[in-house]
Amino acid sequence: MRKIIINIFLSLVPLFSVGQEDSLIVVAASVVQCVQKNHTIGLVKLDTTLNNCHYFYPNYSDFVLSNGNFGAPIISLEWKFDYDWNFRFQDNYSYYELGISPYILSNVPYTRLFYSNGTNEEQYVNVIHSQRIKEGWNITAELDKINSTGFYSNQKTDNTIANISSSYISDNKKFIQLSNYRFTRYSGKENGGILNDLDFENNRTSKQYISVQLEDASNVIREHEAEVFNYIKLGESDTASSNRYGYLLNKLLLLDVNQTYKDSDADSIYYSSVIPNAVYLMKDSVQNNLTQTSIGWQNFDPIHPKNQILVTVDLGYEIRNYFVNEFSKNLQSAFISGSLAANSGNRIIGELNGSVRNNLLGYPTNKVNINGLLGYKIDSLQGTKLWLSGFFDRSSPNYRNYLNWSSAKNINEIETLGLGLNYKNDRLNNLTDLNFISLKNAVYFDSLFQVSQYEGSTGLLKARVRQNFRFKKLYFNTSLLYQKILGKDVFRVPELTVFSSLYFESFLFQKATLMRFGLDFYYNTAYYANGYFPMYRSFYIQDEKKIGNYPYFDIYIAAQIRMARVYVKISHMNSGFMGNTYYASPNYPIADRMLRLGVDWTFWN
Repeated sequence: MRKIIINIFLSLVPLFSVGQEDSLIVVAASVVQCVQKNHTIGLVKLDTTLNNCHYFYPNYSDFVLSNGNFGAPIISLEWKFDYDWNFRFQDNYSYYELGISPYILSNVPYTRLFYSNGTNEEQYVNVIHSQRIKEGWNITAELDKINSTGFYSNQKTDNTIANISSSYISDNKKFIQLSNYRFTRYSGKENGGILNDLDFENNRTSKQYISVQLEDASNVIREHEAEVFNYIKLGESDTASSNRYGYLLNKLLLLDVNQTYKDSDADSIYYSSVIPNAVYLMKDSVQNNLTQTSIGWQNFDPIHPKNQILVTVDLGYEIRNYFVNEFSKNLQSAFISGSLAANSGNRIIGELNGSVRNNLLGYPTNKVNINGLLGYKIDSLQGTKLWLSGFFDRSSPNYRNYLNWSSAKNINEIETLGLGLNYKNDRLNNLTDLNFISLKNAVYFDSLFQVSQYEGSTGLLKARVRQNFRFKKLYFNTSLLYQKILGKDVFRVPELTVFSSLYFESFLFQKATLMRFGLDFYYNTAYYANGYFPMYRSFYIQDEKKIGNYPYFDIYIAAQIRMARVYVKISHMNSGFMGNTYYASPNYPIADRMLRLGVDWTFWN
């Protein structure tokens, strides 16, 4: 069957190659994706090049590992600040986020089909279609699907997202609306990791027969989300006039999340630290309903801001309803946020954002957040930018006992401060940044899966270099990330992480086909990585096993043929040749060598 698929793949090359290279320009010019950030709607051209096309998973990053199976929880090798610390309900799990809630503006019907197939029934399907209803109005639908059985027992994933969005700009440009509805379902078997690492490391038995911690456990997460962004121009309707009165803005967010963990063959020893007397059947469910609305004002056009100083202010209110097993709680909060940005002839780079959240009627948190950047473009050095960045966050989140909602966990106020120096040179294809982060009263899960807090200060130094080289048709891209924990290691990251990509790229068939032959390399130093506890869908601190110090190699062939992109890839090609010590987190080995084939095809007319 695998040979048949490869032959079909190769047969597509001459079929598609009758097209011309210039057909790529049409879609790039007529289809853009809206990105909503700080009430500015950025228009981003959809990527139809070979860049990243063979990275088959939806939220690709240089420094992310899958925790055992495609579509399962993932662990990041890079520490990132969590802006959602205003309220934490032990839900800091990280699954593959399918889809990106696309808002698309296109003057032609646009369709994108992506299909990837791999070993162990691994499949990923993504379908997007955008249709113009009338001038300035597009409806976009998206379907994402991941399915994989994994290499070990009780490891199946089945993830789905269905998304429909609307992008509307009125004829007189006085009214802009972005709206979106999204349904997500994650269904994953939870095996708790392998029972004995030596069975894996010494290759004692086949992967599917290695004993695992949990034989019949699973997590099911269902989420419904709807959001609407409205922008109404105040004053004159003449689009050539200045925005004297600015824009009225409004946001509405509705969210319903249901999380259920079930173990039909519960092991009392495995759960002993959280449930002293675990029963044969373990079931825990959480439902979270959120309604959030805000109203505000800004002095600039959200799509084509021309003002030199951009000002935004928001007032908002939200209400949450939690249902935990047989306990329910109603929580309310009000907040104010604002932003100030400089747009001075594209030379001065400046931005300042801030928000304040206050408790109402027993809402368990207060929060202050400020972040911004200030930089300058150096004209004498073409494409060079240098800027400073920083953020400050003070939160008083409320943690509850997972199985006893009425029992609150006393948490001191958390403070996080970050400062960064950033440099980018487009001509030299270089990006360099240096960051220092200070955390006071950091919160984490300890080795007994309990919420803990370090009542002191700790820090992190981060340095990153991204450099791309080219010699004729040979390309070499590399990313180096250095992270040094200063003080108590209440979070865990490897000290050095490396990602490099070497590839040869050239046109074939009278420039109708672009081919790429490449090798990717991943490596990180050994460290005490966080463990994973399925019942809480969370990672926790552990000091028993170091992982890392293992290189991964992927090889691939990719082709761009008119508006189709296809690839054949062998991921983790060195599996089994350099020892069985490849883990994403303790007891969770990374997938073995796998053959993957993918097709990404774009249509428009």
